[in-house]
Amino acid sequence: MTRYIEKMQAVKLTIVFVLCFLAIPSFVFAESVEEQQKLDMVKHLIETFYYEPVDGDVLESDSISEIVGQLDPYSEYLSYEDYTRLVDSIAQEFVGIGVEIEQVDDGLAIINVFDGGGADEAGVQPGDIIIGVEGVTVNDVSLEEALLHIQGEEGTKVQLDLYRPKDETFIELVIERKVVSVPVVTAETLGGNIGYIGLHSFSEESASEVKQALTELGEVDQYIFDLRYNAGGYLGAAQDVAGFFPSVGHALQIKEHDTEQLMSLWAITQDQLFEQPVSVLINEYSASASEIVAAAVKDYQAAPVFGQTSFGKGTMQELFHLEPYNEESDILRLTTAEFLSPAGKTINQVGVTPTVETEVGRELTTAHETSLDNIYQDYHGLGELTRQVDTTTFSVAFSIPIDWESITESTFEFMEVGGQSVPLSYDPISETEIGIELEQPLEENRSYRLYVHPEGESEQGVSIESGYYVSVEVN
Repeated sequence: MTRYIEKMQAVKLTIVFVLCFLAIPSFVFAESVEEQQKLDMVKHLIETFYYEPVDGDVLESDSISEIVGQLDPYSEYLSYEDYTRLVDSIAQEFVGIGVEIEQVDDGLAIINVFDGGGADEAGVQPGDIIIGVEGVTVNDVSLEEALLHIQGEEGTKVQLDLYRPKDETFIELVIERKVVSVPVVTAETLGGNIGYIGLHSFSEESASEVKQALTELGEVDQYIFDLRYNAGGYLGAAQDVAGFFPSVGHALQIKEHDTEQLMSLWAITQDQLFEQPVSVLINEYSASASEIVAAAVKDYQAAPVFGQTSFGKGTMQELFHLEPYNEESDILRLTTAEFLSPAGKTINQVGVTPTVETEVGRELTTAHETSLDNIYQDYHGLGELTRQVDTTTFSVAFSIPIDWESITESTFEFMEVGGQSVPLSYDPISETEIGIELEQPLEENRSYRLYVHPEGESEQGVSIESGYYVSVEVN
């Protein structure tokens, strides 16, 4: 399934977000600029800085929009309002109801509800399914069309029809559209003491927020670094983020206008690093700056990359203000260079191929499984169990009588694959069997693992030296 943060996420709008530039220089011209002078300036900038030779016929037009429209898809003539929207998108600010969603058979499933948004204030919960917008059902329309109905101007309201599976209720809510700030970085500790860091945009704060996440996670055994659905951002941020990987040297190579010579740019080494093994996640929506980092990591073999081939946006854009000393002037966003991986591999229109290709939607679970197998490589797998939704009880049988006083809660660990450990309690049933009670039920279409760690001893005082695990699938 495809997951989206509710902002610019229809196909057309996704492409707009992918267009986010990688560098913003400040070009200011001294003389007053009228329309003809703007046109002449645009032609001059294209001739001087555009990353490919331009046919002379393209520059003969008297319309800036017509000229720019004949360039690559990432060059654009922007109003100041368009420019501010792009900056806000990189900073993860947008107007909407404040949810992260994915398309499912019945409608749009709410994956996350952002604090302070209209959906949060209205009581929308993760797991709710949007089945109607303004009285129109959404299960038979495209995600793009549904999102166009959900989005709107700040301060306006939208009526949503929701289905809440956990208590099988239907809810009608009127939700205000508000400015929502989405975290640039999210972090949590997954089962098995694996630190997860999701980077959602390459903003000016990305490096500092990744550092903060590393500090908050503390001592972990491995990391998973998630670049899925990250459409890019600033070039400097990509260099900074590449610098968290100890073995990465150069972040990328650049091929600029009218030259065959490549220029290498270094990763900016950070004072906090991924000291433990790390896995990187990408998918087809990982673009631009995300591809810089993924390609660098792959070239230097700094981490395995899980997922699908990335988007393939391997060009850089710069912004040129078209009026002197006017920060609110029209802007020419122009593609000025193509970037390649540190080893010189093409990214534009090709993308970055993962080290480990996974099914769509299985990137995190596959990486988590791999990390768990690496951490617990000496454990014995005891096969797979199938359980129903809402299951909360399990039993573990040992081959010999156990001294239950030597067993603690840390002996047993139950976790969602791709998620966190599930709190549990235990109670002996017999000399060789113990019952485990989960504090929350199993959820549909999820994978879990039950680990029995090598702790405690038998009634005869023999230490339990081997660890075991059982895979649990919910149908």
